[in-house]
Amino acid sequence: MSKQAILYIRVSTATQIDGSGLDRQHNGALSYIAEMGWNLEATISDAGRSAFHAANRAPGSALHKFEMEALQGLHQGKVLVVENLDRLSRQGPKALTRLIFMLNDSGVDVAVCQNRKIFAAENSKDSTDDNEAMLNLFEGIFVGYRGKEESVTKSKRGKDLWVKRYANIENGTMGTMAGHAPAWLVVRDGKYVVDEHRGKILNEIFDLYISGVGIFKIIQKLNARGEPSWAIGKRKDKNKGWHLPYVHRLLTKRALLGEYVTLSGETLSRDFFPQAISHDKFNQAQAILTSKAKPRGRDARKMNNLLTGLVVCGVCDGKAGYENKGTNSVTSYI
Repeated sequence: MSKQAILYIRVSTATQIDGSGLDRQHNGALSYIAEMGWNLEATISDAGRSAFHAANRAPGSALHKFEMEALQGLHQGKVLVVENLDRLSRQGPKALTRLIFMLNDSGVDVAVCQNRKIFAAENSKDSTDDNEAMLNLFEGIFVGYRGKEESVTKSKRGKDLWVKRYANIENGTMGTMAGHAPAWLVVRDGKYVVDEHRGKILNEIFDLYISGVGIFKIIQKLNARGEPSWAIGKRKDKNKGWHLPYVHRLLTKRALLGEYVTLSGETLSRDFFPQAISHDKFNQAQAILTSKAKPRGRDARKMNNLLTGLVVCGVCDGKAGYENKGTNSVTSYI
């Protein structure tokens, strides 16, 4: 009876998801599995989960689920197939070897397509002699060390790039790009310009909101007439049109005024982008948003009912309300 194989594939970034990373791993592994005479039982994948930060082993990931099942003895006698060991972990040799040992102790072989190496469980028919097993182990340790070093280097390079980019933006260096341009902008001749149609949509949204039309009604209007949403990449395939959080963010985006604001809230430039909304419109929208903002803090959970504040206790004059016992964070859009 042929051995049952579980194929594990993983990529870290959205660019790799949209590219050929998953397909390359899948197709290469199928060839290897056929060569070994194994039977492919299932393919599991973690798309967009980093092995450097162990996101691919966190609860909710496919690899974490497989690990838990292996510890319960559900995969004894099977083989986990990966393109390379860095698909499993990039946290260094200790983390990688511990994972391999755990899988082996649970009766699971680990097979690597790239170099045709098998880290076999002791009772596996693919187990090797002690010398070869030791060589495989050292190779796994080296791969783990190299994978971590590569990830550290990439991480540092990415941070250095953003530090330089931020400095250029702050200094007003011409031609500096912001990475991903805001959805309402396009690049022409190396410069950002407002897309004519999307600029009109932005002004329509602000005009409607300032005139008293709520966000929910605005998205209903946009979706009813089939106005394409501005989602990109994989999100576009799953997107079902305009939605509340996105329109709410548009109404608060200072990039619409031309400003470049970092994720930490630091304003690096007041005129980095071309202005898409007038200051007057933007300020009017912020005033309306502020006036409609719901209370926050200790009593916020008790003040989330339409009748809150309208009913007053006849004994203590306290305002009545109800407490939401849920623990999930909920954002309100008005």
